[in-house]
Amino acid sequence: MFRPATGEVRAKGVTQATNAVIHPWLKTELLEILAPLPPVPDPTAPLRQWENWGWDVERRRLWDLEEPLPPIRLILIWDNLRGHTNRELVRWLVEHGVLPLYTPIGAPG
Repeated sequence: MFRPATGEVRAKGVTQATNAVIHPWLKTELLEILAPLPPVPDPTAPLRQWENWGWDVERRRLWDLEEPLPPIRLILIWDNLRGHTNRELVRWLVEHGVLPLYTPIGAPG
């Protein structure tokens, strides 16, 4: 994981990169990032609302998410690997206020 604003890199060398290895590591790292963050000052602010990022009712049903969703605390930008769209992982992210934004699959040439 890379944080452009600070140049901070979080990485772990592994011999395998299965979901069973990556998902627990990712959750641990994200909890460490979230822990020192202050509470969301205004949970009703537009950029803290999931629907303003395209997470409408249909998408929330797709992931079988509990309502109401918490305010967004962190944005995680990553690619469209199958493991990144794992239902259990996405639900965990949302429950912790982490908005997963996926890079486009392809672009016109």
